[in-house]
Amino acid sequence: RWTDESARVATLPEMSARDPPHRVLLGVMSNPVKPAMRAQQRKWAGHFQHAANVDVRFVLGTTFFNNTQRPPPEWDELKAEEKEHKDIIFVEGREKLPHVGVVTEKSASFWLSRGAESPGYEWYCKCDDDTLVHLSRLGETLANVTRSLGRTAHVYFGHLKWRGWEAGHRFQACGGGWGDSAKTLSDILGGGGMPDGSRYPPCPHAAGP
Repeated sequence: RWTDESARVATLPEMSARDPPHRVLLGVMSNPVKPAMRAQQRKWAGHFQHAANVDVRFVLGTTFFNNTQRPPPEWDELKAEEKEHKDIIFVEGREKLPHVGVVTEKSASFWLSRGAESPGYEWYCKCDDDTLVHLSRLGETLANVTRSLGRTAHVYFGHLKWRGWEAGHRFQACGGGWGDSAKTLSDILGGGGMPDGSRYPPCPHAAGP
């Protein structure tokens, strides 16, 4: 089961006190050079000690966009941070993508790998590092979804947003901004305008969402 940070709360049956809590893994898409953001997230999570069934992990890529290895100073700092907190995971995705959808590659790798590499969770969730998730409500809401639909149901709880991606270029974004399917079609056929007045070319091979 998967969820996104933009999930909307639905009216669902209340959990029974006899129901065991369902384990939830929340992956926070984190910037390797912004430890202060991770510190803020850890402080926030500390307010939800009673939400013991929700584990927060910070998701980092293994390389940068230009395929170079992470610079030694940053790598050493991250190793020390991981040793202290034990809440960082690395996925096969690139950091610092120079286009819209900066964490898309990491997100896709996270979704593809977590079930096998972090087994035992009822739900696998993700959010950005500028989103503060109410961990107790997240756990309770997802448990109610499970109770309502059953443990064997395949569930995506969140929203999908259409975006054009250049086919054959991993997750190279196509076009100048996020939008609905009509915006993507416009990008595919004719390109579009940029904030600086220039235009980006048509994206005939774009795929989405």
